[in-house]
Amino acid sequence: MCSLQELRVMVYHGGKVERAALGIGAGTLGERCGRWRCLGREVAMDAACAGGAEPIRDELLDKLVTEVRTGMAPNKPTADIRKIGFIGLGIMGKPMAKNLLKAGYTLVVNDLNRDAVGALEEAGAASAGSAREVAAQTDMVITMLPNSPEVKEVMLGDDGVLAGAKPGQVVVDMSSIAPLVSRELAKTAAERDVYLLDAPVSGGEPKAIDGTLAIMVGGDEEAFRAVEGILGKMGASVVLVGEPGSGNTTKLANQVIVALNIAGMSEAMVLARKAGVDPQKVYEAIRGGLAGSTVLDAKMPKVLDGDFKPGFRIELHIKDLMNALETGHELGSPTLLTSQVCEYMQMLKAEDKGADDHGGLIQFFEKLAGTEVRHMDRHTDW
Repeated sequence: MCSLQELRVMVYHGGKVERAALGIGAGTLGERCGRWRCLGREVAMDAACAGGAEPIRDELLDKLVTEVRTGMAPNKPTADIRKIGFIGLGIMGKPMAKNLLKAGYTLVVNDLNRDAVGALEEAGAASAGSAREVAAQTDMVITMLPNSPEVKEVMLGDDGVLAGAKPGQVVVDMSSIAPLVSRELAKTAAERDVYLLDAPVSGGEPKAIDGTLAIMVGGDEEAFRAVEGILGKMGASVVLVGEPGSGNTTKLANQVIVALNIAGMSEAMVLARKAGVDPQKVYEAIRGGLAGSTVLDAKMPKVLDGDFKPGFRIELHIKDLMNALETGHELGSPTLLTSQVCEYMQMLKAEDKGADDHGGLIQFFEKLAGTEVRHMDRHTDW
């Protein structure tokens, strides 16, 4: 039989309980316990108990009804947020945290890089020695970390966020990680009465600096509404796209599209250059038509200048494409073009170009063609 806490967790994650059996209206259930589906008087065991589904004892249902009616299950998301924890102060995290300071929020920060922490302290933030301390000292926590293993360690470690988080606290992971990991972390957080949203971003360092990122969010709607305004201080677009993990699924789709855009731009501009046409003129001619895009406008001027200083590094884009490939394999969704472009990037990484901006993907095509796409007064044919 399930415990009351297990029942709470399953209900919170969309467990199936007959509404009439609880003797309570659907609206109240939706407000208090998340999403309910009336598919018989059983709760799906996948969230907490292995081995199929088991009947729920009447006394557990009675206790759950009492909790729902008195507002005890689960705690509502903390809405009065004045003090924010920020963990991860890299190329993206540092300017994002600074924008929150500019907006008037009190920040407590943490990062392995002491120079990055010092820069935020100079800007007015306080610092903490661990993720656990960050969570304990703040009303909500934001993380911006490289990949799934780092996020899991920061969330689940002995000195992790969940070890210090309070009931009802909202944790927003803005890292780009595997959707499955996001879903698992959200379930673990819910067991501790903590709301975890996955909210990866798009736009690179320039948009992180000016606060105009695109932010795609997965998770509980009420928790999202509690922090939507705060996310808006870092992004021009903040959209709740669905359940836990859906933010990172959306980010994978974004990264696939961006990678294929850069690859298409690269192949086309190398073709134009080999034909003897000025790539600057080609860019000017096509940018206002159907081939024009945000990617083209962001990357082509830098390519023409030979500027591959990282806004978003090739090695990080490889990580995102690998997550996309893994997710596609799990779902049986074809990722043929993604696989090809990922291999092109891997080849550049093997040539010590992994730290270049992902617009540097054009170097793969240039090498094959024996030319460079630059301003005509500085181009090279090999």
